[in-house]
Amino acid sequence: MSKQFSDFADDLMPWLPGATQTTVAIQWKKVVIEYLERTFLWTHELSAQSITGGIFKYGWLAGVDLPAETRIVRIDDVWLDGIPLPPANETDLRREYNEQWSVEVDDPPRWYLGLPDYPTQDPNGELVLRIVPIPSQGGGVLTGQVTLTYNRLFAGNIEDWLFQRHYNPIIAGTFKNMFSMLKKPWSNAALYTENFQAYEAAIGERNIEREGLQYARKPLRSTPVFR
Repeated sequence: MSKQFSDFADDLMPWLPGATQTTVAIQWKKVVIEYLERTFLWTHELSAQSITGGIFKYGWLAGVDLPAETRIVRIDDVWLDGIPLPPANETDLRREYNEQWSVEVDDPPRWYLGLPDYPTQDPNGELVLRIVPIPSQGGGVLTGQVTLTYNRLFAGNIEDWLFQRHYNPIIAGTFKNMFSMLKKPWSNAALYTENFQAYEAAIGERNIEREGLQYARKPLRSTPVFR
C-alpha cells in the first residue's frame, strides 16, 4: 500500500505557520527523491536479455522493467550467465584493444559500458548497456541490477517500505528545506541546523550499512529489493 504526503502532514504542518500544504509537499517530494539518490536504498533487477551474435547494444524498456514514475540512479551489477561483468570506461578499453575496442569481436564479452561512460537512455526511453567485446555467437543471458529513485514528475505516492523504515529522515529533510527559506513566517535557523544534521546523519548511517553489505556476495534477484 502506497503512502502520500498526507501521511506525513500531521508531523510537519503544525511547525510551519503560514506555509501551505502545496509548498510543503513540493519540498517533501524533493527530499524523497534526494534521499533515495543519496542512500541507494531501492534496488531492482532487470529482466533477462538474450545475447545475439554481432550485437553489442542491449536495452531495457524503462516503462516495462521499472516501477512506475521511477528513474535509474546507477547501474549496480551486470551479469552474463550469472557471472559478473565489471564496468569499463573507454580509457581502459583503449589500453586493452587500442583504438579497435569498439569493433573488437571475441567471446565471451568481458565488460559493459554504462553509467556514466556510455549513453544509458535513448530517445525511446531505454536503459542501454554496451558490452565489450562484441560477441561472435549468441546464447548467453544478460541481466542487470539498478538503483532507483522517483522521477521529477512523480505524483507523490511512495512505497510503504519507505514510509515505515525511513519516515524520520524524510521528515527531517523536509523541515531542513522549509526552515532554510528566508524571510518566511516559518524560517528558523536553529531548527534548520538541527534537522540538517539529523538528515545528513541518517544518510551517513544508511551508506555505512550499504558499504557493510558489499562485503557479502549479492544474490541474483528477480524482484525489487528494499533496504
